Order: sequence, then C-alpha cells, then structure tokens
Amino acid sequence: GSGGDAPSLMKMLDAIEAPDFSRQSAKDLKKPIHAAITELDDEIATAHENIADQAIEHIHANEIILTHAKDPSVEAFLRAAAKKRQFEVIVAESAPSNEGHITAAALARAGIATTLIADCAVFAMMARVNKVIVGAHAVMANGGIYATASCHLLALAAHHHSVPLVVCAGMHQLAPLFPSGPEHFNT
Repeated sequence: GSGGDAPSLMKMLDAIEAPDFSRQSAKDLKKPIHAAITELDDEIATAHENIADQAIEHIHANEIILTHAKDPSVEAFLRAAAKKRQFEVIVAESAPSNEGHITAAALARAGIATTLIADCAVFAMMARVNKVIVGAHAVMANGGIYATASCHLLALAAHHHSVPLVVCAGMHQLAPLFPSGPEHFNT
C-alpha cells in the first residue's frame, strides 16, 4: 500500500484490547461509561476545528478545489486554508437539494473565489481541478465513504481525471462496517 510499513487503522483498532466489564456492577461501570461519553462528546464538539487545522497541509496556493453540498467540516477546512492561501473553489449545486448554493454563498461571503456549477458540468470541469474535497456521514472499514449521492459523481470524475479526493471526517465518523449492502445502514 501507499503507507509503506505503517499499520492500517483497522489493524491498530483490532490490536486494542477491550476491557472486560462482564463481572462489574452497574455502579462500577458508571465512571468508565461517563468518561467514554465525555470523550466522544469532546471529539464531536472539536471535530470541525481539528479538521480545519490540517487544511494548510492539503490546499496549496492557486489551486482549484471542487466540492459540493453543504458540509460544516468542508466549509471550516476551506475557510481555514483561505486565511493563508489564495485558491478558487468550484461548487457543484448538488441537485435536487441545491445545498451547493448555500455552500457557494457562504464561501463567497468568506472572501473565497467561488464558482457555482450545475452537477452535469462536474465531469467537464474536472480537467481544471487540482483536488476534490468532500465530507462524509461515515468512513467505512474498507476506506469507502457513506455520503450524499452527488459525492459519487465527484468521485467518479476525479478518478477518471486522476484528481486526488480528500474526505473531511472526524474520528467519530469511522465505522467498523464494510459496505456490502443497504442492510448495514438500516439496522
């Protein structure tokens, strides 16, 4: 793989031994459960900020970025990069919800050069794009993502044109499931 000798995230997570709580009383479990919930709550509360802190490493001067829909992590990521770099963002409208219109307006208000395009123009514009940046509801165990339907269009066009695709997702969005069918998402 591209990570050399680095272990995969799944191997690292599998190596962590879960504590055995089967012999503990409910009273004894209260503190560790509360600590775990507090840690998860903190991760969720700071996820956008933590993701945005990495923006400068991924977005370079004068790049053309393509995104779509409305995702607070992606918006925070692009705003953070815009504090130090000049770049342009092309936003696909994400029909029929047209969330891309909201994202384009927000980025333009933040002073980022923004162009809104119809979804059908994504493939034609991809040859000009340096990077695609999307959000996700979840990142699956095999590296696939569970995201809005229009994300698939962006991913296919990016793959065809060999354009890197960056997914902005927090640790709390890592899912242990493999996407083998819709039944995994409806249980």
